[in-house]
Amino acid sequence: TTASEVGRSIDRGIVSAAEAQGVGMVDRVQYEDEHLTKEHKPFSVGGRFLHTRTAPPASKRVAVVSLEGTIIPGRSRRSPLPIPLLGETYAGSETLVRALRAARKDQSTAAVVFHVDSGGGSALASDLIWREVELTARRKPVVAVMGEYAASGGYYVLTHATRIVAAPTTLTGSIGVVMLKPVLEEFNERYGFRPETLKRGRFADIVSSARGWDEGELDLLSRNNRHIYDLFVTRVAQGRQLTPERVDEIGRGRVWTGAAALELGLVDALGDVQSGVALAKELAGLDAHAPVWNVSAPQKLMLPEVDADEPRAWLSVLAPLLDGRPLLMHPSVLRIG
Repeated sequence: TTASEVGRSIDRGIVSAAEAQGVGMVDRVQYEDEHLTKEHKPFSVGGRFLHTRTAPPASKRVAVVSLEGTIIPGRSRRSPLPIPLLGETYAGSETLVRALRAARKDQSTAAVVFHVDSGGGSALASDLIWREVELTARRKPVVAVMGEYAASGGYYVLTHATRIVAAPTTLTGSIGVVMLKPVLEEFNERYGFRPETLKRGRFADIVSSARGWDEGELDLLSRNNRHIYDLFVTRVAQGRQLTPERVDEIGRGRVWTGAAALELGLVDALGDVQSGVALAKELAGLDAHAPVWNVSAPQKLMLPEVDADEPRAWLSVLAPLLDGRPLLMHPSVLRIG
């Protein structure tokens, strides 16, 4: 690849990992779990060389993993004060991924209840959590239970659960994608700010708040939104055994109650966490009195936690949501325009 070819690719705009691979910017497009092949052996293979005693497996049980709040990359956290429109609770993809893996690898866990109460958030973070749900459902039943909201990204993450349970008044669906950024052009002019940008590359300052988007940038963002929306539709179609055309009909950002979603095939049953746990036990062939445990994400290898009292903590939460990245957000949580 020549420097001029790289420059043309950058100025055209890359909207997906597959496009980046196509022009040689990356070698492979994979989820983290796909890096491991049959040639990679787990630590347990070497166990015969260690003189250890393992405790007998406990009685089979059901694991409960909870996703609450706006979905963001990184670690779950709470803000000292609610951020307008976004709340104070943030569900980090790294935390949820580790919790789901812990439930999946736990030998005594026969089924997982995945409780989701979220109006959505980062498209990337939602996709990473979706991947872990899909992998877990391959090995043991996963019953997703919706809270007040399980919309947009909050619906995306549970599309491949074995069963989906919603309350009649749950707000769900909202199959769509938005991109936004704050535009401070009039603010800067009013108060005498003169921001200047030095850049190389057509779209290097696409997230700049000093101005709005031009036609070329809007075209790039439109392509990016279409790519994310098509992926969302595909996830729903595969998980719910619907055609992409049907998903598009009930998608396009539309919001449904749990009762309406049941009729549309977006959920399997109406109920709450208690009924979801009962269903998980039934699917796993467990006794009605089988134990239930709440999964806490393992701390090992977690990213450093930002001090919530520091202004940078607020920025770490807001930055992924307000810098022009694709968002899967329920309209009642985030309004634009």
